[in-house]
Amino acid sequence: IGGIATGQAAYSLNGTANGTNSFAVQGGVTLAVATEGIAMGSGASSEAINAIAMGENATALGEHSYAMGNDVTAYSFKETVIGYNSSAYTASSTTTPIATDRLFVVANNSTNNAFTMLKDGKTGFSRIPTTNILEVEGDASKSTAGSWLGNSDRRLKTNIETISEEKALEKLLNLRGVTYQWNDDITGYNRPDGIQYGFIAQELMQVFPEKVSMDNQGFYQTAYGDYDAVFVQAIKALYSKIEDLQNRNLKLMEENKLLTQKLEKITELELRLEAMERVQN
Repeated sequence: IGGIATGQAAYSLNGTANGTNSFAVQGGVTLAVATEGIAMGSGASSEAINAIAMGENATALGEHSYAMGNDVTAYSFKETVIGYNSSAYTASSTTTPIATDRLFVVANNSTNNAFTMLKDGKTGFSRIPTTNILEVEGDASKSTAGSWLGNSDRRLKTNIETISEEKALEKLLNLRGVTYQWNDDITGYNRPDGIQYGFIAQELMQVFPEKVSMDNQGFYQTAYGDYDAVFVQAIKALYSKIEDLQNRNLKLMEENKLLTQKLEKITELELRLEAMERVQN
């Protein structure tokens, strides 16, 4: 109706439906390969099996993909993109699920999108995730103060051993706290401006090699909160040393008091002897 429908059992309403059983509306186009594809809107294009494109210049390239919004593209198999002006990338496959391809995207006209989830579950807020299950560009906050919660129940743990207080202190004394400024023109992440406080991963590796890992871009990373237990044990070691010094000081003070008393008695005896000598003379 008011359009072109060349595909078998295709339907068009002011669009072009070339795929079998496809549907094109208001300027949308379904390619011949887009069996059961849907394209709705000016410049919308369905270019794969069961691909759905809805909105101005929306493009669905992956099979069973969804592109909904303005100037958005669903590049990979079963990828869903909503919003406007999505960031471009090269998908690994348009026909099969690949872990590093995108699963769900909220586009907001930025190179990193507002939200990106990959097919392996890695999720990024205002950044494209590369390494960790959750990655955030910039600061993150929640409605209450304090750290994020995590299970710490004894029933869920095994091989529990107390960290040696002296060893903890020794390890901390081998660390170097630094101030620094970011100089990152490689990863594509938006680093904070100004003076930062922390450690150097390569130096941490010399003391806690098990707590430093490498991300998928080849750069070292660590979780600062993992060192809290070591800090606690090191503080205990310092407290023990302070307590020992205090006890020694109290003992010395008591000994000094006794010596003072004896000295006073000796001085008193000397004065008496001097008085007696004067009487005899």
